[in-house]
Amino acid sequence: MQISLKIEKILVTTIFIMLAAYFYFYANEVNLALEKSGGAFTMIKTQWDDWIPFVPEFIYPYYIYFPFMLLVVPISSTRLQFYHVVTSFAILEATAISTFILFPTKMIRPVVEPTNFTYQLVYSMFSVDPGYNLLPSLHVGHSVLVAVFFYVYQRKFFIPVLILATSICLSTVFIKQHYVIDIPFGILYSLTAYNIAKYIIYKNRSKFAME
Repeated sequence: MQISLKIEKILVTTIFIMLAAYFYFYANEVNLALEKSGGAFTMIKTQWDDWIPFVPEFIYPYYIYFPFMLLVVPISSTRLQFYHVVTSFAILEATAISTFILFPTKMIRPVVEPTNFTYQLVYSMFSVDPGYNLLPSLHVGHSVLVAVFFYVYQRKFFIPVLILATSICLSTVFIKQHYVIDIPFGILYSLTAYNIAKYIIYKNRSKFAME
């Protein structure tokens, strides 16, 4: 019996999130082991990073990223569109996590004390995320993909989505979770993933004909 597209999307999205989280934290563990063994990390900090102040209020768009990513699921109204979304995110995840492991980087972050609610949020993020997995920024890559898919499938909402995506991208450097160079690489990886996925999915569109 064929399951509905709605159920299929929920199942596939749930499985994808679990796998993405697993491999992201696996890359974290690889880099943690590297640091403990005295291994070398590539320094990608530039003068631009010294010019950018630490602005803790940017933690709010940084956290908005998590539900923001899911907005792309309901706007994909056909199996062809949905699997274009899934394949794009999968390619981005695979290439980004491979880069995290093969090109290890580490963020040098300010010391933050949880003196108020905003600083508590930053402190919690710093506690959970040790500062590896920098280039490309997945906050940037995922946000760009969401904006691109809204432009393609739901253009009437594109401007507010673009504003949110931009604030998320900026938040990565203003709360010192990423260096400046991570942003253009996040954009590059996401647009490359989008186009590769588009070629793969639309070349095999007949397999997604059943709606």
